[in-house]
Amino acid sequence: MGEVTEHAPAMPVGSPEKTTSIAVTLFRIIFGSYFIIALLVTGIQLIAEYRDTETRVKTEIKAMEQTFVPGIANAMWRYEDDVLLGILLGIKELPIVVGVTVENEKGNLLHAVGRVNDKNGVNMLAGPDGRLASVKESEPLFGKSFGQQFPIVFADKNGQQQSIGKLTVYSNQNVIVKQVQYGFFLLLVSAVIQTIALWFIFLFVVKRWLGTPLIQLTHFVQELKLDNLGERVFVLKDRARHELRGTNYTFWQIH
Repeated sequence: MGEVTEHAPAMPVGSPEKTTSIAVTLFRIIFGSYFIIALLVTGIQLIAEYRDTETRVKTEIKAMEQTFVPGIANAMWRYEDDVLLGILLGIKELPIVVGVTVENEKGNLLHAVGRVNDKNGVNMLAGPDGRLASVKESEPLFGKSFGQQFPIVFADKNGQQQSIGKLTVYSNQNVIVKQVQYGFFLLLVSAVIQTIALWFIFLFVVKRWLGTPLIQLTHFVQELKLDNLGERVFVLKDRARHELRGTNYTFWQIH
């Protein structure tokens, strides 16, 4: 029986296939992963900042109960309508307030200032005469309102308390956005600066420590031929001790 001869696989004929640099691929993977993580972390920070500011705004509105309700109760008990309206206008001027209403003990509206909600939760705008009118323009992106109600209780000289109505203070998401927009801006600028800085760092490190040595090795191998194997010597232009340095020593031992 004749011997079976194993043939080496045929080499591809023609120009070599287009290849992608290992350094570029590694850079894309590392930087792409960092970019996704940075985007998620920044998003979480923005949401946390918004929630914290929202809680703080609601806490400040809650503190208005102790500040304004006694004066409102006193004005309502004495039917001092001008004083009551003046207090409501003062509340409306606070940066976190977009509207305020006062109702009597039967739930009838006495006064309204600014943007408020009616009993059906529809956003309304109080006119100069205190009458509510529907808002003609569409609700803005962060225009959703929220309110807090406080009972209006009048205490006489004997300490007896009587509920005479309720105060509702309204704010909206736009107020919160205005308060956090500077913090949002700083977070976004910081994230962009860090991303750009790390992009340059990754680019330099990958190109310097991986891309350049691989290019040297590739050029050396491409120039090797059967008639010059003993003549050419591979010299890695890099003093660092890493795997490619080991490849350099191996070529030296072959020669």
